[in-house]
Parts: sequence; C-alpha cells; structure tokens
Amino acid sequence: MAIEPDQSYHRLPAGPSNPLIRLRIMAVGPNRAEVFHLNRGRRGEVLRTALHECPTTKAGQPRRTGYALETE
Repeated sequence: MAIEPDQSYHRLPAGPSNPLIRLRIMAVGPNRAEVFHLNRGRRGEVLRTALHECPTTKAGQPRRTGYALETE
C-alpha cells in the first residue's frame, strides 16, 4: 500500500509503557513524509521507512519501532 496524504498512523509498540502517538500524513516526498502530530498539534517529518502498513512483520512478529497504519 502506498503512503498517501490524510492517512493516520500510530506509534509502535502500543502498550502501557509507550504513550499513544498519532500522526496524519500531510505530504509525501521521496524519503520523508511531512506529518501532523495529532497529540501535540505540531508539524514534523518522519522517514518513509518508519511507516508500516501493519503492526507485525512478514514473519508475524510484532514490530518494535516505527508507526503502523490505523485501520478504520
């Protein structure tokens, strides 16, 4: 799945020791995506390699870093 504007992502791993951080994609470049931090109300940038389609790897293990696409 392609990274597109208006998609929402949440920080991985989700859990009690990791506060929920949510991002909305504003624009996508070749290596980075401009994001809006929904929790803080600020803009920022995230590497595209940190944005994942699902919270698990191909092997079925939970991801330890990055952001996962939120499903509606």
